[in-house]
Amino acid sequence: MAVDRAAVVRRADEYVSQGKLDLAIVEYRALLDEQPTDLGAANTLGDLYARTGEIAKAIEQFTRLAESERAQGFTSKAIALYKKALKVDPGCEEALSQLAEIAVGHELLADATLYWNRLVQHRRENNDAAGVAQALIRLASLSVAKADTKLAAARASQPHVEAGETARLYAAAAEALAREGRAPDALDSWLEAARRTNDLAVRRAAARACLEGGCLERAAPFLSVEVAGDEPALLWAVGERAAQADDQAAATQALSRYRSLVPDDADRASALLAKWQVAAAPAVEDAAVEEAPVVDAWHRQASEEVDLTALLDDAPAETPVPAFEQVAGDSSAAAAVEVPAVEEPAIEEPANEAPPAAVLEARHEDVDPEIDEAAIIAQLQAAAETPALQFQAAAQLGRWFLQKGQFDRGVEWLERACGVPAPVREHGLAARYDLADALERAGQPDRALACWSDLEFDAAGYRDVAERLARLTRTLDSAPKP
Repeated sequence: MAVDRAAVVRRADEYVSQGKLDLAIVEYRALLDEQPTDLGAANTLGDLYARTGEIAKAIEQFTRLAESERAQGFTSKAIALYKKALKVDPGCEEALSQLAEIAVGHELLADATLYWNRLVQHRRENNDAAGVAQALIRLASLSVAKADTKLAAARASQPHVEAGETARLYAAAAEALAREGRAPDALDSWLEAARRTNDLAVRRAAARACLEGGCLERAAPFLSVEVAGDEPALLWAVGERAAQADDQAAATQALSRYRSLVPDDADRASALLAKWQVAAAPAVEDAAVEEAPVVDAWHRQASEEVDLTALLDDAPAETPVPAFEQVAGDSSAAAAVEVPAVEEPAIEEPANEAPPAAVLEARHEDVDPEIDEAAIIAQLQAAAETPALQFQAAAQLGRWFLQKGQFDRGVEWLERACGVPAPVREHGLAARYDLADALERAGQPDRALACWSDLEFDAAGYRDVAERLARLTRTLDSAPKP
């Protein structure tokens, strides 16, 4: 026999007016057993459960009804029912998550953020770490999510999702941190991502961040030729490290690709690879092979032209100074190996007879004033591979390239000079000063600021460093934030 809905509702209302809520509930349950699609009865039953303190049953009614309304396209009714569930239980996870998703679907991202944050807080209070991670990951996926939210999602995800997903979250956090101008935090996030994945794009981005941050050594565990790809700066770093480690295969692969990408700098790459070519060449008995010339005009003002033919005059007296020309033996000895691009006849140099100043003067008189600059640069690059000459050669090359307007190469060589001990402290300070100035002029204010700060810390009062530091700091502070 069919249930008379009107009669059931009438009896239930009478029970409610008499305070007999349990009997009213019985009536509505009987009606729903007969007519399960009666949404009005289900809604009233939910209200009765809430009034009698049966929270779980009330929530079940409201969320089931909300799901049904949403499936039929009645989103506003679904929202109202989910909110009724939240009134009964402010921590109702089903209601919070569904309201957040509905808000996202309607591009109400502020509302979505509010609901996801409430869900995160509720799960934290219940020590639900996995639930917190899931909610944070969803919150971090919103286009309005802040960098700190993305970073929190990455950190929370570690024990609960696969390593590749955690790496993706750290990479997203790194990009957001970089956009907010937080380079050190972005670098740390890139490294966390690189540790958890073999993805070349992620590792390349991490290596690039290390390079830009001046700490490429932190990328050493994962930086390879494959990771470097077609980025010249990374290829050079791989090749240089491989050469220092005597890894001929890796050095050759990296530097060969570097030469193909940067043909103008092929000589420098060839100089690194020359160590194996020399080792493979047959020995020349009794040959007098001159060492590359010491080069460093020491510190000059940025506007002053560097005269490469006058380098010998500028070399420090305490540093051994080999000549451009070759030392010749007598006619019965084997012929001396001749340095390319120097046409002067070999001049015999008495050993340990002339004081340094006299030797320098004699050598300078024999240097061709029209000597090919390219040949000298090649010699300087070779000299930069010799530990005793590395600082002088690298510093001189850096200043020369800067004055020719080649800022990238100038900065690179000055950085190499500043990375090794200077024979005289004043010369080291001068090289660091030039590097900071070059970075500032090259449009790299953040790196320049770091150089100025380090120099002021190590040598307070040196030249106008304090003034330059203060001026650049003011400029950066007043610049509009991205």
